[in-house]
Amino acid sequence: MMRSVFRIGHFIVSSASKMAGAIPVNIIRVGIALLLFSIFLFFRDGSIVPMNFPFHGWLLLSLSGIVGFFIGDIFLFKAFVELGPRVAMLIQSLAARAAAVIGWLFLKEHYASHQWMGIFVTLSGVCMVILEKKSKRSPARELSDERVSWIGVMYGILAMLGQAVGYTLSKAGMQTESSYLDAFAATEIRAIVAFICFVLYFSVTGKWQDQTIFSIPL
Repeated sequence: MMRSVFRIGHFIVSSASKMAGAIPVNIIRVGIALLLFSIFLFFRDGSIVPMNFPFHGWLLLSLSGIVGFFIGDIFLFKAFVELGPRVAMLIQSLAARAAAVIGWLFLKEHYASHQWMGIFVTLSGVCMVILEKKSKRSPARELSDERVSWIGVMYGILAMLGQAVGYTLSKAGMQTESSYLDAFAATEIRAIVAFICFVLYFSVTGKWQDQTIFSIPL
């Protein structure tokens, strides 16, 4: 059931990105997420912004929002357009594995040998799908608009790395001496900063007037 929901969501995102562009769709998505998080936190905590978070939490979570939600998602939506949702999400599935490697390098996290083997097997499987020869593809895939292009693969890898770095920064930002900060509030901070980045991008580049951000066909 959940897998079907994810597939439907990815199809909707891919179609909307092709019609309106990756960045307009992204700002709509982040804006809606920010609104829902604010409503949830208001009814739960009585405040729409988690002002009780420490400075290091705001700093690292803000960086996570910039890298993961702003930069990473822009490349992810471009990968949806270039590759289609199936291959784009296959590459995106490596984000957690890449985050584990980053955590091992910079956060001194430790993993067992079977966990490293799992990372290697997942990476190998994704590479096999990307490098799959055209002659071996099913007729259904040939009739679809799914094509593996190297620019699309590059977008997918950049999106995956953005998400992985975002995960790592989030984990570091949520850590305290004894536990972790609230996950919902932490995600809202990421969404706030990402939304500000999108607004600044549109304002600096003067793209508000020529974007179809509020006219996506329904």
